[in-house]
Amino acid sequence: MMNQERDSAKVFRRKSIVLSGIALLSFLLLYLGSELAAVLCYDKALDEYDSKNYMAARYWLILPAYAGRPDAMTLLGTIYATGKLGPVDGGASEKWLLKAALQDNVDAQSILGIIYATGVGVKMDRIKGTYWLQLAAAKGDAAAIRVLGQIGQQSRKPRID
Repeated sequence: MMNQERDSAKVFRRKSIVLSGIALLSFLLLYLGSELAAVLCYDKALDEYDSKNYMAARYWLILPAYAGRPDAMTLLGTIYATGKLGPVDGGASEKWLLKAALQDNVDAQSILGIIYATGVGVKMDRIKGTYWLQLAAAKGDAAAIRVLGQIGQQSRKPRID
């Protein structure tokens, strides 16, 4: 009986947090406009992410990501790619990272290249991976440069059949 009461209390807290969040989002959109609301939500998402509260960070990233902010799309895609909410969600990760990468976001290009090159949550595709990594590397992204070097070393290793 004690466990059931504890579980009920947890569910009630989650629902009240969601409802208060929805009320806050409604206020932000109604009174401040969508652009300012997206900025404020992104800032809140960063705070939650830094606090390792990834579920809340995802919640606060939805509005700015749908509003077209590539930085929000990149962080949302990264959360899905790294499995911070549970199992890796390759489809969601690819969707958000691709949208941001197409807006010339170097971080998204690098991460998208890495997930394609390694097959994390998506079908491995070295051609796509190399494409996105080269775009990011051309802009000086250190992770992209490092992964491209590793891919190059792997392709030069002699095959033993």
